[in-house]
Amino acid sequence: MKRYCLLIVALAALLFLSCNQNRQAKSNKGSKRYTQPPYIHARPAAIDTGYNKRQFAYIKNLQQKNGKWICTADYIEFYMGDKAVQVAKKRGDAAADTGANGKITYFVYNDYYIVNDSKQLQSLAVSPAVVIKLVDFSGGQLKMRNSSFDELLNLKHRDSYPFILGISAGVIKSIIQQYVP
Repeated sequence: MKRYCLLIVALAALLFLSCNQNRQAKSNKGSKRYTQPPYIHARPAAIDTGYNKRQFAYIKNLQQKNGKWICTADYIEFYMGDKAVQVAKKRGDAAADTGANGKITYFVYNDYYIVNDSKQLQSLAVSPAVVIKLVDFSGGQLKMRNSSFDELLNLKHRDSYPFILGISAGVIKSIIQQYVP
């Protein structure tokens, strides 16, 4: 009789645990955990919070006017992964590979795709307290590091790197270099 009671208690505990796990799974449905480092993620909203706008851009120029720094930016769209392939395919830019089974697989090189349809440039003031983060490859590891405005000014080929601009009230509050392989 004791064996049956222990068996019933064990089964009841398992049933309770499985119901609780189902409830947790349903409550987590649709929520995604952010696992990629922010500098390789294609959604700038996942990087900076508290800004009115986060915008991918090429920085075409940084100059001083009336004692304030002005950034001339060329806004772009930046895609990675499946979304990059989807957009490139729609625009006729995706590469294709035919497998041994005859199935066509589409891809983009280096797993990212940039759209720059508008060549219109934007001029934005840069906050004196701007936060700057640049990609750092030193030591054989890819990481982001805080940087100075002077270092950004002296960055070679700066206008060919995509950056994520954190903008609030028309002023750039952060400049983060987007990693591209």
